[in-house]
Amino acid sequence: MNGAHFHLLVNHIPIVGTIFGLLILLAGIILKNATVKLTGLATLIAATISVSFALLSGDPAGEAVEGLPGVTEAMVEHHESIAYSSFLGMIPMALIAGLSFYSIIKKKSREHTFSITCFLP
Repeated sequence: MNGAHFHLLVNHIPIVGTIFGLLILLAGIILKNATVKLTGLATLIAATISVSFALLSGDPAGEAVEGLPGVTEAMVEHHESIAYSSFLGMIPMALIAGLSFYSIIKKKSREHTFSITCFLP
């Protein structure tokens, strides 16, 4: 398996993980169920961690496809800039999710506020 194959395997995990994590978190908030909230928050944190694997495998994947017909260097650079922007947007979400996770585990009074704040970044 080369870098392009690995990139194709991991680059959708952050996207799908974030969508599912937010939906699970929303269900936990609506149902007022701490276990469901924790599952959604853990999914958001895991999705953010998986971005690093997608970014690390991006350069080898870009090099593998640069010579293919219909693929320009500008397209690869645009894809890369969107990936970095997404990563920078996911970091605050993961930090807030971590705070919310901690608040739920420790039964702090701000856990509901942190959970809702995950939807802002």
